Amino acid sequence: MPPYLYRKRTNSITDKSAKNPSVRELTDNILVAKKAYEQYIASYGNRDEVDAWYFNFRVWICKHYGGFSNENTQYSVTIAKLERELKNEFASIARKLTIKQFIRYVEWRFDFVKSIMRPINSLYKSIKWV
Repeated sequence: MPPYLYRKRTNSITDKSAKNPSVRELTDNILVAKKAYEQYIASYGNRDEVDAWYFNFRVWICKHYGGFSNENTQYSVTIAKLERELKNEFASIARKLTIKQFIRYVEWRFDFVKSIMRPINSLYKSIKWV
C-alpha cells in the first residue's frame, strides 16, 4: 500500500496553473530572470556563463510557455517578443553556449530538427563526462 494518498481536484489552484499558466506568471518569470541577470552583471561584470544562462533560461521559458494554448493575445504577444529577442541575440551568444545549451536552442527553434536531435540528446545523456 502506498504511504500517501493524493486527492486531485479538477479546479484546484495547483491543477489549474500547471495546465494553463497565466500571463502574470509568464511575465513574472521573465522579469525575475532579467533582474537577476542585471544584478549579477552590475556586481561582477560581464561574464560569458551568465550571458549563456540568461539566454538559455529565456529559451526554456519559450519552450515551456509556448506549448500552452492561451486565447489571451497578451500572452501570445509576450512569447513572440521574447522569441524575436532570442533570434536577434543568437549570433552574438552562440559562442558562449555549451553544446547542451546550443542543442536546446536548436531543438526549440527548429521543429523539424527535434526528431534528429532526440537520439543525439539521449547519447549525450548516456556519455559520462569527465
